[in-house]
Amino acid sequence: MASKSTRRSLLPAFLLLALLLLAF
Repeated sequence: MASKSTRRSLLPAFLLLALLLLAF
């Protein structure tokens, strides 16, 4: 269960990181 929650939280976090990289 915890793994699923972490994966869901990682999805948006990864997207944010990609956006930051693109902005850079």
